[in-house]
Amino acid sequence: MDGQQHVNPFEGLTFSQIYEGLMDGRFGPRWPSEQLQKGYTGTLGVDLLRRAFMFVEMLEQDGAFSEEDWRGLDYGCGWGRFLSVLLSKGTPDQADGCDAWERTLQIISELNYDNRIFRVSELIEPGEVPNQAYDFVLSFSVFTHLAPKAFHHNIDALLPALKPEGNLYITVRHDEFVGHKYKDRAGEIRGDLASNGIAFVDSGGNLGSAKVFGDTIVAKDYLRRFWNARYLGQPHSLQHVYALSR
Repeated sequence: MDGQQHVNPFEGLTFSQIYEGLMDGRFGPRWPSEQLQKGYTGTLGVDLLRRAFMFVEMLEQDGAFSEEDWRGLDYGCGWGRFLSVLLSKGTPDQADGCDAWERTLQIISELNYDNRIFRVSELIEPGEVPNQAYDFVLSFSVFTHLAPKAFHHNIDALLPALKPEGNLYITVRHDEFVGHKYKDRAGEIRGDLASNGIAFVDSGGNLGSAKVFGDTIVAKDYLRRFWNARYLGQPHSLQHVYALSR
């Protein structure tokens, strides 16, 4: 940051004032229409902004921004809500974004973000994400939708992007999501959880021939079977936050 102290553009403002400024672009990036916000996230407006700040504050409490010159990546950045909130912690050149959806990248390209934004494959390929480049990678409500193959493949592809002692912050869903959305299939899905530790309900969404996207639920101990994983808490919306490290 060339020795210059970062100034939080949102300091002293209410969530309503911040949201108004993000909608009209006064802070730089703009948020899209509320219809598009809801289509991507299921909610919109000030409540969606508050939730984004809540997640970022969880990362701060875990030390994600402890270094003044931190570097971060938003994997599955969508139209940029977390990249915009990260302006409260650093500058656009400190936070990159990437996504697998060409349409999403087109949307964010029209919203005046100064961050580096790049495309990755739905199954991340070697060289698409730089090695040991980031103090943290965040991924909110992405691994909640990846089929088991993509779930494992993409975690393993993102962990090498971390600097030593860096963290990959992801959200997952646990058993309570089954009763929330799939009461009629609860027995089947919970059977998968008991047998495999992970259950996937195909929604038909995919970018290629494989069924990659849907609803993914994991057992509470699942991540710890394969990676160094710490549980950080549940901010909202049946999302559980974990920090994974190399």
